Amino acid sequence: MKHLTKNLLIKTFIAVFFIFLAYGSGDSEPEVNLNNQQEVINYVQGRWQFTKYSGSFDYRILIEGNKISIWSKLKNSSWKNNEPEEVNNYSLSDVFSNIDNRECRSIGIDNTSLLLNSMGGLQVVGNGIMHSGASYFVNKGWE
Repeated sequence: MKHLTKNLLIKTFIAVFFIFLAYGSGDSEPEVNLNNQQEVINYVQGRWQFTKYSGSFDYRILIEGNKISIWSKLKNSSWKNNEPEEVNNYSLSDVFSNIDNRECRSIGIDNTSLLLNSMGGLQVVGNGIMHSGASYFVNKGWE
């Protein structure tokens, strides 16, 4: 009986350990209340960066106030431009459920250009910004 109890404790510990790894240690992005538009606006401010998995471009995004600035480059090249390729106003949609059934708000950009079409859309979810064409997160900050 002691042996069964010991095995059960070990298995329980291992299961809890892997659940902890799967869901993180609490260092993930803080949750943002999507129903509070001002909180979402404050949350998206700053620098963001991502590589589009289906393409060959890296993107940098700077959101300040109601402006969004965008830079792009080929994956294996270096960042050359200090000035953004696009500077536009942005707005937030109402809260809706996206294709992954997550509540989100789309970031709407006032200008439709080739750069924006190739970059794709962005959505604010409870714990970050996601690329709306795929299920991956945009990284906060850049070097």
